[in-house]
Amino acid sequence: MRVWELCNKIKGTNCTRETIRSWSIMNKICPVEFAINLDCDGTEVKQIGIIADKVCSEFGKCDYGCLEKFLDIEVDAQC
Repeated sequence: MRVWELCNKIKGTNCTRETIRSWSIMNKICPVEFAINLDCDGTEVKQIGIIADKVCSEFGKCDYGCLEKFLDIEVDAQC
């Protein structure tokens, strides 16, 4: 399961990857803010936060380039 699919599962939605990407850019939501905006607790949300921190730290400047990589990362989801 990829990050964008896990976000859908956590929130009970069925958005496409492109919808999540567009929404994130439109609302200026960087990957490091995803866990906060999911507004729930749990291992999966913490996992998303850890992934976001790692991906975003690889990019020096926040131009949402990290968003593309972040959304497609495979996660081991147990929700």
